[in-house]
Amino acid sequence: QKDGEIAVSINKQTFYGTVENGRFEIYLSPMAAGGPYDMVIFNDTEKLTIKNVLIGEVFLLAGQSNMQMRVAETQPSEEEQQTYANDKIRLFEIKADYEKEEQDSLSGTEVTAWAASSEDSTPYFSAAGYYFAQELQARYPDLPIGLVMCCQGATYLSTWIPQYAFDELENAGTPIVSNPADPRLTPALHYNAMVSPIKKFRFKAVLWYQGENQPWNYDKALEKLIRTWRTEFDSPQMGFVVFTLPRLGVDKYNNYVTVSAEAWFESRELQMRAVQNVDNATYCVANDLGSYDDIHPLDKKAIAARAAHAFISKFYGSTQT
Repeated sequence: QKDGEIAVSINKQTFYGTVENGRFEIYLSPMAAGGPYDMVIFNDTEKLTIKNVLIGEVFLLAGQSNMQMRVAETQPSEEEQQTYANDKIRLFEIKADYEKEEQDSLSGTEVTAWAASSEDSTPYFSAAGYYFAQELQARYPDLPIGLVMCCQGATYLSTWIPQYAFDELENAGTPIVSNPADPRLTPALHYNAMVSPIKKFRFKAVLWYQGENQPWNYDKALEKLIRTWRTEFDSPQMGFVVFTLPRLGVDKYNNYVTVSAEAWFESRELQMRAVQNVDNATYCVANDLGSYDDIHPLDKKAIAARAAHAFISKFYGSTQT
């Protein structure tokens, strides 16, 4: 778009703004869930029409490998696979990446961009996120749901916060796990590449599933992430739903040095403590789920259902199950 005045029309309403250096922001008025609509973006010489736009709730799926685990990996039944075709669940996956400096654009690195849930797209999407949406929509069948998958296996929390937030923790005498020799463990790198470019997105809540390998100061680190993300997204009321760690006795892969029943018990306590220290946050209890000897349990549908119930109770004020 050329610089100058611009307008956006959707659902029989028109909103106006200004393009500067090829970029613009327009805030739409609150609208009831529904659609599909055509969104028309135009100025005095050009017009762009985006079809099949829905209005509903959008969730950010963040964390490490258990959020990244695909639906197909959970061994869904043939009956479950028949439910994948659902135009009211839209999927967007950000390619796993890292950068030394904060980015302001994904630059076309998304894997899936607002694809409708289908037999082709859903098997390769986050199982925890998809089953959360499925459970939520079972309660509210007319509610369109958007899911943005932004996760990377084996990453520490430190790589998901800006450098200044990591430095503030360190300076306050609250060190958290990091390792500059591995990008997945280096402060800010995944935040820079995967979170910073979507700070203009608006999310109802973040679904956070992370913490398998770092119990040290985790409560303070997670609280810092929540507060920092809300500031960076300019969304002080953005919700957080924390997937607490399920049961695990031993790690059969022997690749997580902190894995033990004692360490995971402590991690769960710290996850819950972080949630209790901030507003607009909740968690689901999962210590009776999971697997005794597999850090990547397959019962994502059960834990996602609990997360959805926790979300509904906290943010919609309903306790029905």
